[in-house]
Amino acid sequence: MRAGKLQHLIQIERKTAPVDDYGIARESWVPILTTRAELKEAT
Repeated sequence: MRAGKLQHLIQIERKTAPVDDYGIARESWVPILTTRAELKEAT
């Protein structure tokens, strides 16, 4: 892997549904990992 090709910033997230004080589940996304990636085109 060449560090010079890691041009794109990506973020891996997890969906969560915490319950608020009124008992209602509020869906949201929580970031787990932020890193750089290389774009490779598939043929």
